[in-house]
Amino acid sequence: MRQKSGRVLIGSERVDHLPANRRPTVMIFQSLALLPRISVGDNVAFERASPAPRRGAALAVEPAVLCLDEPLTDLDPTLRKHRRTELRALQKGTGVTFISIT
Repeated sequence: MRQKSGRVLIGSERVDHLPANRRPTVMIFQSLALLPRISVGDNVAFERASPAPRRGAALAVEPAVLCLDEPLTDLDPTLRKHRRTELRALQKGTGVTFISIT
């Protein structure tokens, strides 16, 4: 779908004329099913892994905006609270704008 009116700015830079892969954004999808080489067992191991390697993966390209697809869905209350705290610390530490898609 093409934009019919208005402008999209990230910071002071207009980005609506750029293709999605050229915009300073990263999308982290909720489901790793989009990555067919990751088995269910690997998915569990990935979720239990230290958050440090996962943080670097999304932020390695230094995006201006990080879009998170339902990052707290399907988590128990304790893990949800922990993950929320991690996300806040990561956002404050990097200064990257986070958009949580719910």
